[in-house]
Amino acid sequence: MLVLLIVEINKVFFKEITDFLQEDLIMDIFIMQKENNEKITFMKPNVSSDVQKKFRSKFLERIKKIYDNYEKSEFEEYHEESKSGVIFYLHKEDMIPTRLIEEEIVDFDTINNFQDLLEGGIWGLIFNFKNRQGKFLRIYFKYKKSMFLKKSWLHALIFTEESLIFLQKDILSYDFTIHSLFFKDMLIIKQKYFTEMIFEFQKLFKTRAIETLKEIKKLPFKIKNFDFFKSKCTEVPGMARKMTNIFRKKYYQNLTYDKVKTLVEEYGLNLKLNNKNQTIEIPNFKNIWELLHILDDAYLKSEVTNNKYEASVKKEK
Repeated sequence: MLVLLIVEINKVFFKEITDFLQEDLIMDIFIMQKENNEKITFMKPNVSSDVQKKFRSKFLERIKKIYDNYEKSEFEEYHEESKSGVIFYLHKEDMIPTRLIEEEIVDFDTINNFQDLLEGGIWGLIFNFKNRQGKFLRIYFKYKKSMFLKKSWLHALIFTEESLIFLQKDILSYDFTIHSLFFKDMLIIKQKYFTEMIFEFQKLFKTRAIETLKEIKKLPFKIKNFDFFKSKCTEVPGMARKMTNIFRKKYYQNLTYDKVKTLVEEYGLNLKLNNKNQTIEIPNFKNIWELLHILDDAYLKSEVTNNKYEASVKKEK
């Protein structure tokens, strides 16, 4: 069973990263490829010392901005239904094991020519900085197809001193954007959507959904069509994401059949109840969300107006 390990982030953490980037480091670039929803593979080009120096300088500028503006920024432990606009953090122990954060990326192919990239496409980029003691920093970027300029594209044009001509070489463009970084067993997430794609968080959601379903099956009431409920909660992306949040909060541990019955009646839900057998039946696909909201303690009443709400986001006090 996965166990959440909450570790706070502070300003010192980012100071350590900026200090690290000023050490004597070696930088490798790993180009991630993924075809037809298969597993991610890596390709590694040779990187000149000038390119290494430029990348390190630019990344240092970006991370120093986070450090300098730390007090003005909002940091929040990552969870699946978090709002955007904040910087998230997630400890290694809370992630599905992945080669993307292992100490060494060893299973890669060397790029001898960029035709290899043209054939496989680019899923993402990893910039790996490592010192002589083996300490490393990884920076991740989810690549977009439009950023790879091919000489065969009709709109790929460049200016010369005298005229506009077609592009003569393939160009791998990148603007030093950081979607996330990994340092000292901590993943820092600047762009949640792209990071979830890079790390294939949907696999994490499905794994946690399975774990949560095992616990739900032990509750003092039964879901009559449990197999139907289980299949949708593990295969439908949005439901698997919701199940992961349910896993995290564990409000369902306080549920009883009587509490479920009260919620169904007060909020006019369409779940079918059997008082004798204390079972709940889900009539159709859309009603799965009603049960998920119950498990996530999302039906709330205002202390001011007594109005009833379905809360998509809650902040405990």
